[in-house]
Amino acid sequence: MKNLFVRVCFFMTSFIKRYIILLLYISGFSQANDLDIGEVSLDRLYFGLYGKEFVKTDSAYAFNSSTLRLGALLSKKFNNQIKIRSFALMKFETSEPIKSNGSFEFVYQVDALNRLQLGYVGTAFSELRPNPLTPESQTEYSTQSKIPGAKPTLKYFRELKHFSSLTTSLSYDHSLLGYQLKFSNKNLALGFQLEKHNVIGAVEYHLKNYSSISVYNFSRSEFNQALIYSFKEYLFYVEGEINSGQISQNFEIGVRSNFTNHAYPIKGFLGLSYNNFDKMISGQLFIHFKESFFKRVMQ
Repeated sequence: MKNLFVRVCFFMTSFIKRYIILLLYISGFSQANDLDIGEVSLDRLYFGLYGKEFVKTDSAYAFNSSTLRLGALLSKKFNNQIKIRSFALMKFETSEPIKSNGSFEFVYQVDALNRLQLGYVGTAFSELRPNPLTPESQTEYSTQSKIPGAKPTLKYFRELKHFSSLTTSLSYDHSLLGYQLKFSNKNLALGFQLEKHNVIGAVEYHLKNYSSISVYNFSRSEFNQALIYSFKEYLFYVEGEINSGQISQNFEIGVRSNFTNHAYPIKGFLGLSYNNFDKMISGQLFIHFKESFFKRVMQ
Protein backbone atom coordinates (compact mmCIF):
# COMPACT_ATOMS: atom_id res chain seq x y z
CA MET A 1 0.00 0.00 0.00
CA LYS A 2 2.85 2.38 0.87
CA ASN A 3 4.57 1.72 -2.45
CA LEU A 4 1.30 2.34 -4.28
CA PHE A 5 0.87 5.66 -2.48
CA VAL A 6 4.44 6.68 -3.42
CA ARG A 7 3.81 5.77 -7.07
CA VAL A 8 0.59 7.80 -7.17
CA CYS A 9 2.33 10.82 -5.64
CA PHE A 10 5.17 10.49 -8.14
CA PHE A 11 2.70 10.27 -11.05
CA MET A 12 0.76 13.33 -9.90
CA THR A 13 3.96 15.32 -9.40
CA SER A 14 5.16 14.42 -12.88
CA PHE A 15 1.77 15.29 -14.40
CA ILE A 16 1.65 18.69 -12.69
CA LYS A 17 5.21 19.49 -13.81
CA ARG A 18 4.40 18.57 -17.41
CA TYR A 19 1.20 20.66 -17.28
CA ILE A 20 3.06 23.71 -15.97
CA ILE A 21 5.79 23.31 -18.60
CA LEU A 22 3.10 23.06 -21.29
CA LEU A 23 1.42 26.25 -20.06
CA LEU A 24 4.74 28.07 -20.00
CA TYR A 25 5.46 26.86 -23.52
CA ILE A 26 2.08 28.04 -24.81
CA SER A 27 2.45 31.37 -23.04
CA GLY A 28 5.94 31.87 -24.42
CA PHE A 29 4.77 30.88 -27.88
CA SER A 30 1.92 33.44 -27.73
CA GLN A 31 4.18 36.22 -26.51
CA ALA A 32 6.77 35.44 -29.12
CA ASN A 33 4.20 35.84 -31.87
CA ASP A 34 2.57 38.89 -30.25
CA LEU A 35 -1.00 37.57 -30.53
CA ASP A 36 -2.75 40.86 -29.79
CA ILE A 37 -6.54 40.44 -29.94
CA GLY A 38 -7.42 44.06 -29.32
CA GLU A 39 -7.97 46.45 -26.45
CA VAL A 40 -10.62 46.67 -23.77
CA SER A 41 -12.42 50.00 -24.03
CA LEU A 42 -14.39 51.68 -21.26
CA ASP A 43 -17.17 53.16 -23.37
CA ARG A 44 -19.46 54.60 -20.71
CA LEU A 45 -19.77 55.24 -16.99
CA TYR A 46 -22.94 56.19 -15.14
CA PHE A 47 -23.71 57.45 -11.65
CA GLY A 48 -27.12 58.83 -10.66
CA LEU A 49 -29.23 59.44 -7.53
CA TYR A 50 -33.03 59.73 -7.67
CA GLY A 51 -34.99 60.61 -4.53
CA LYS A 52 -38.75 60.97 -4.00
CA GLU A 53 -40.85 62.28 -1.13
CA PHE A 54 -44.49 61.13 -1.13
CA VAL A 55 -47.49 62.62 0.71
CA LYS A 56 -50.98 61.09 0.50
CA THR A 57 -53.55 63.86 0.26
CA ASP A 58 -56.34 61.84 1.86
CA SER A 59 -54.42 60.94 5.04
CA ALA A 60 -51.33 63.19 5.16
CA TYR A 61 -49.21 60.03 5.39
CA ALA A 62 -45.66 60.76 4.22
CA PHE A 63 -42.81 58.47 3.16
CA ASN A 64 -39.78 58.58 0.87
CA SER A 65 -37.64 56.45 -1.39
CA SER A 66 -34.23 56.80 -3.01
CA THR A 67 -32.52 54.97 -5.84
CA LEU A 68 -28.78 54.96 -6.58
CA ARG A 69 -27.44 53.59 -9.86
CA LEU A 70 -23.85 52.72 -10.75
CA GLY A 71 -22.88 51.23 -14.09
CA ALA A 72 -20.24 50.81 -16.77
CA LEU A 73 -20.09 49.68 -20.39
CA LEU A 74 -17.00 47.91 -21.74
CA SER A 75 -16.09 46.49 -25.11
CA LYS A 76 -13.23 44.40 -26.43
CA LYS A 77 -12.39 44.76 -30.11
CA PHE A 78 -10.83 41.81 -31.95
CA ASN A 79 -10.67 43.49 -35.36
CA ASN A 80 -12.58 46.09 -37.37
CA GLN A 81 -15.64 43.84 -37.56
CA ILE A 82 -15.83 41.73 -34.40
CA LYS A 83 -16.05 42.80 -30.77
CA ILE A 84 -17.52 41.78 -27.43
CA ARG A 85 -19.61 44.33 -25.53
CA SER A 86 -21.00 44.16 -22.02
CA PHE A 87 -22.44 46.43 -19.39
CA ALA A 88 -23.12 45.96 -15.69
CA LEU A 89 -25.45 48.07 -13.57
CA MET A 90 -26.15 48.02 -9.83
CA LYS A 91 -29.34 49.52 -8.35
CA PHE A 92 -29.51 50.38 -4.67
CA GLU A 93 -33.04 51.25 -3.58
CA THR A 94 -34.60 52.13 -0.23
CA SER A 95 -36.10 49.10 1.55
CA GLU A 96 -35.35 46.90 -1.46
CA PRO A 97 -32.68 44.25 -2.07
CA ILE A 98 -29.78 45.22 -4.30
CA LYS A 99 -30.71 44.67 -7.94
CA SER A 100 -28.58 44.30 -11.02
CA ASN A 101 -28.92 44.71 -14.75
CA GLY A 102 -26.55 43.88 -17.54
CA SER A 103 -25.83 42.44 -20.94
CA PHE A 104 -23.18 40.46 -22.78
CA GLU A 105 -23.08 40.28 -26.55
CA PHE A 106 -20.99 39.48 -29.60
CA VAL A 107 -21.16 42.20 -32.26
CA TYR A 108 -20.33 41.58 -35.92
CA GLN A 109 -20.21 44.71 -38.07
CA VAL A 110 -20.85 43.25 -41.52
CA ASP A 111 -20.28 46.60 -43.25
CA ALA A 112 -21.11 50.26 -42.73
CA LEU A 113 -24.86 49.58 -43.04
CA ASN A 114 -25.37 46.13 -41.51
CA ARG A 115 -24.72 44.73 -38.02
CA LEU A 116 -25.40 41.43 -36.23
CA GLN A 117 -25.60 41.05 -32.43
CA LEU A 118 -25.90 37.86 -30.40
CA GLY A 119 -26.15 37.48 -26.63
CA TYR A 120 -28.15 38.56 -23.62
CA VAL A 121 -29.07 41.99 -24.88
CA GLY A 122 -32.00 44.31 -25.49
CA THR A 123 -34.26 43.16 -28.33
CA ALA A 124 -35.22 45.35 -31.25
CA PHE A 125 -38.40 46.27 -29.37
CA SER A 126 -36.49 46.98 -26.14
CA GLU A 127 -34.56 49.71 -27.94
CA LEU A 128 -37.68 51.87 -27.68
CA ARG A 129 -36.81 52.19 -23.98
CA PRO A 130 -33.89 54.39 -22.86
CA ASN A 131 -30.49 52.73 -22.53
CA PRO A 132 -30.06 51.53 -18.90
CA LEU A 133 -26.83 53.53 -18.56
CA THR A 134 -28.52 56.89 -19.15
CA PRO A 135 -30.36 59.41 -16.95
CA GLU A 136 -33.49 58.90 -19.07
CA SER A 137 -33.61 55.24 -18.03
CA GLN A 138 -33.38 55.94 -14.30
CA THR A 139 -36.29 58.40 -14.60
CA GLU A 140 -38.24 56.67 -17.36
CA TYR A 141 -42.00 57.09 -17.56
CA SER A 142 -44.39 54.35 -16.51
CA THR A 143 -45.46 54.01 -20.15
CA GLN A 144 -41.90 53.15 -21.22
CA SER A 145 -41.57 50.52 -18.49
CA LYS A 146 -44.35 48.50 -20.19
CA ILE A 147 -41.87 47.57 -22.96
CA PRO A 148 -40.05 44.29 -22.15
CA GLY A 149 -36.30 44.43 -21.51
CA ALA A 150 -33.28 42.33 -22.45
CA LYS A 151 -33.44 38.63 -23.33
CA PRO A 152 -31.23 36.02 -25.03
CA THR A 153 -31.41 37.52 -28.51
CA LEU A 154 -30.12 37.40 -32.06
CA LYS A 155 -30.47 40.89 -33.55
CA TYR A 156 -29.94 42.36 -37.02
CA PHE A 157 -29.57 46.09 -37.65
CA ARG A 158 -29.85 47.71 -41.07
CA GLU A 159 -29.27 51.41 -41.69
CA LEU A 160 -31.58 52.78 -44.36
CA LYS A 161 -31.56 55.98 -46.35
CA HIS A 162 -32.68 59.40 -45.11
CA PHE A 163 -31.54 58.98 -41.45
CA SER A 164 -33.67 55.89 -40.82
CA SER A 165 -32.95 52.34 -39.67
CA LEU A 166 -34.59 48.94 -39.32
CA THR A 167 -33.87 46.43 -36.55
CA THR A 168 -35.25 42.90 -36.27
CA SER A 169 -34.55 40.26 -33.64
CA LEU A 170 -35.37 36.75 -32.44
CA SER A 171 -35.40 36.01 -28.71
CA TYR A 172 -35.79 32.87 -26.63
CA ASP A 173 -36.68 33.22 -22.97
CA HIS A 174 -38.50 30.89 -20.54
CA SER A 175 -39.23 28.47 -23.42
CA LEU A 176 -40.91 31.26 -25.40
CA LEU A 177 -39.73 32.24 -28.86
CA GLY A 178 -40.28 35.90 -29.67
CA TYR A 179 -39.96 38.09 -32.74
CA GLN A 180 -39.36 41.83 -32.53
CA LEU A 181 -39.11 44.68 -35.03
CA LYS A 182 -38.29 48.38 -34.78
CA PHE A 183 -38.26 51.12 -37.40
CA SER A 184 -36.94 54.57 -36.59
CA ASN A 185 -35.95 57.82 -38.21
CA LYS A 186 -35.13 61.28 -36.90
CA ASN A 187 -38.53 61.95 -35.29
CA LEU A 188 -40.40 58.64 -35.27
CA ALA A 189 -39.81 55.20 -33.80
CA LEU A 190 -42.26 52.32 -33.90
CA GLY A 191 -42.04 48.65 -33.13
CA PHE A 192 -43.76 45.51 -31.89
CA GLN A 193 -43.09 42.20 -30.19
CA LEU A 194 -44.83 38.92 -30.99
CA GLU A 195 -44.39 36.21 -28.35
CA LYS A 196 -46.73 33.25 -28.60
CA HIS A 197 -50.22 34.82 -28.35
CA ASN A 198 -48.96 38.07 -26.80
CA VAL A 199 -48.50 41.08 -29.09
CA ILE A 200 -47.24 44.46 -27.87
CA GLY A 201 -46.82 47.55 -30.05
CA ALA A 202 -45.30 50.96 -29.36
CA VAL A 203 -44.93 54.31 -31.10
CA GLU A 204 -42.69 57.23 -30.11
CA TYR A 205 -42.85 60.64 -31.77
CA HIS A 206 -40.49 63.51 -31.05
CA LEU A 207 -40.51 67.13 -32.15
CA LYS A 208 -38.41 70.01 -30.88
CA ASN A 209 -40.40 70.58 -27.67
CA TYR A 210 -42.98 67.79 -27.76
CA SER A 211 -42.83 64.00 -27.33
CA SER A 212 -45.49 61.30 -27.39
CA ILE A 213 -45.04 57.70 -26.22
CA SER A 214 -47.76 55.08 -26.76
CA VAL A 215 -47.71 51.38 -25.82
CA TYR A 216 -50.53 48.94 -26.50
CA ASN A 217 -50.69 45.36 -25.20
CA PHE A 218 -53.15 43.53 -27.43
CA SER A 219 -53.55 40.45 -25.21
CA ARG A 220 -54.44 42.56 -22.15
CA SER A 221 -56.31 45.28 -24.05
CA GLU A 222 -54.07 47.70 -22.18
CA PHE A 223 -53.14 51.12 -23.57
CA ASN A 224 -50.51 53.40 -22.02
CA GLN A 225 -49.85 56.97 -23.13
CA ALA A 226 -47.34 59.62 -22.09
CA LEU A 227 -47.27 63.21 -23.39
CA ILE A 228 -44.22 65.40 -22.68
CA TYR A 229 -43.72 69.09 -23.41
CA SER A 230 -40.51 71.07 -22.79
CA PHE A 231 -40.36 74.84 -22.33
CA LYS A 232 -36.98 76.43 -21.54
CA GLU A 233 -35.69 74.60 -18.43
CA TYR A 234 -39.13 73.16 -17.59
CA LEU A 235 -40.65 69.84 -18.61
CA PHE A 236 -44.36 69.07 -18.27
CA TYR A 237 -45.80 65.57 -18.62
CA VAL A 238 -49.02 63.66 -18.29
CA GLU A 239 -49.48 59.90 -18.61
CA GLY A 240 -52.08 57.28 -17.89
CA GLU A 241 -53.39 53.82 -18.64
CA ILE A 242 -56.64 52.51 -20.06
CA ASN A 243 -57.29 48.82 -19.43
CA SER A 244 -60.32 47.13 -21.01
CA GLY A 245 -62.09 50.46 -21.24
CA GLN A 246 -61.38 51.49 -17.63
CA ILE A 247 -58.83 54.11 -16.54
CA SER A 248 -56.50 52.42 -14.05
CA GLN A 249 -54.58 53.80 -11.08
CA ASN A 250 -51.46 55.25 -12.66
CA PHE A 251 -52.77 58.45 -14.20
CA GLU A 252 -50.20 61.12 -13.36
CA ILE A 253 -49.35 64.74 -14.14
CA GLY A 254 -46.07 66.41 -13.28
CA VAL A 255 -43.52 69.15 -13.89
CA ARG A 256 -39.73 69.10 -13.72
CA SER A 257 -37.26 71.97 -13.49
CA ASN A 258 -34.00 70.94 -15.12
CA PHE A 259 -30.69 72.35 -13.90
CA THR A 260 -27.02 72.21 -14.87
CA ASN A 261 -24.26 73.17 -12.50
CA HIS A 262 -21.37 74.82 -14.33
CA ALA A 263 -19.03 74.76 -11.32
CA TYR A 264 -19.46 71.00 -10.79
CA PRO A 265 -19.90 68.21 -13.37
CA ILE A 266 -23.52 67.50 -12.41
CA LYS A 267 -27.01 68.03 -13.78
CA GLY A 268 -30.54 66.87 -13.00
CA PHE A 269 -33.96 68.21 -12.04
CA LEU A 270 -36.35 69.08 -9.25
CA GLY A 271 -39.82 67.68 -9.85
CA LEU A 272 -43.37 67.71 -8.55
CA SER A 273 -46.12 65.29 -9.58
CA TYR A 274 -49.65 64.30 -8.60
CA ASN A 275 -51.29 60.91 -9.04
CA ASN A 276 -55.05 61.38 -9.20
CA PHE A 277 -56.00 57.81 -8.28
CA ASP A 278 -53.43 57.16 -5.57
CA LYS A 279 -54.21 60.62 -4.15
CA MET A 280 -50.50 61.20 -3.82
CA ILE A 281 -48.17 64.17 -4.29
CA SER A 282 -44.51 63.44 -5.01
CA GLY A 283 -41.54 65.80 -4.70
CA GLN A 284 -38.52 64.61 -6.67
CA LEU A 285 -34.78 65.26 -6.79
CA PHE A 286 -32.59 63.76 -9.49
CA ILE A 287 -28.86 64.35 -9.86
CA HIS A 288 -26.24 62.65 -11.99
CA PHE A 289 -22.75 63.23 -13.32
CA LYS A 290 -22.46 64.73 -16.77
CA GLU A 291 -21.27 62.44 -19.54
CA SER A 292 -18.55 64.97 -20.42
CA PHE A 293 -17.08 64.51 -16.93
CA PHE A 294 -16.70 60.75 -17.42
CA LYS A 295 -15.23 61.29 -20.88
CA ARG A 296 -12.46 63.36 -19.33
CA VAL A 297 -11.91 60.68 -16.67
CA MET A 298 -11.68 57.92 -19.28
CA GLN A 299 -9.13 59.78 -21.43
